[in-house]
Amino acid sequence: MPTPAQVVTAFQNQVASTLNLYDQLFAAVAPSPQKKTLESMLAEQCVLGIAVQWEAFLHDLIVSYIEQSPTVCVDHHKKKVGDAITKSKNALFLAWITYTIPSPLTRVHIEEMVDPKGWNITADSGDSLAALTGNLLPAPASKKFSLPAVDRKFIDLTIAFRNYLSHRSGGSVATLKDKLALFQKADKASPLRGRITHVGTFLKFTPKGAPGTRAAVIGLNLSALAGKLI
Repeated sequence: MPTPAQVVTAFQNQVASTLNLYDQLFAAVAPSPQKKTLESMLAEQCVLGIAVQWEAFLHDLIVSYIEQSPTVCVDHHKKKVGDAITKSKNALFLAWITYTIPSPLTRVHIEEMVDPKGWNITADSGDSLAALTGNLLPAPASKKFSLPAVDRKFIDLTIAFRNYLSHRSGGSVATLKDKLALFQKADKASPLRGRITHVGTFLKFTPKGAPGTRAAVIGLNLSALAGKLI
């Protein structure tokens, strides 16, 4: 199993590769009569792809931290079992239960323990990510996920982009605009400032002084944010 630092490096390399391909494709469509439409499509697909990579990255990073130090995670799940038995009014059984924990815990063990249904270990907001890791990781690791407000709001915005680009519902675009406004309030100098009328048009735009389009800015920001988690 890779270390947390190796997981972060792999994600950052993945983002860099995605942005490199995005830049090549963006340049390639410049001569096309459908340039504007193609640029919007590329920007949207770039952000969706990187947002999905971010979710997978968080899963791998949390699993890696648990593998390094599983005690907090194991104790948390022992407590969940005990609480469930107590709630069912069969507290007597608690005295009869013993636990046999594999040593070492493998990735498969960790994933089945944290989410037996087989979904990614992830969170739906920056705040819930801090709460989740607070239950699963030892303090030195979990503190890394207690990010400043601006980073938490950027995570919320990334999730909102992913949700909108995945199904484009009316509710998701309303949430996206709300999360964008909250992020802009937290970071008044961000290249992501501006109003959304069409998501692709917003993402393909290159603000003055920015290192690339807003789609690229999102990727670069997530790469930098990943570096704060080790």
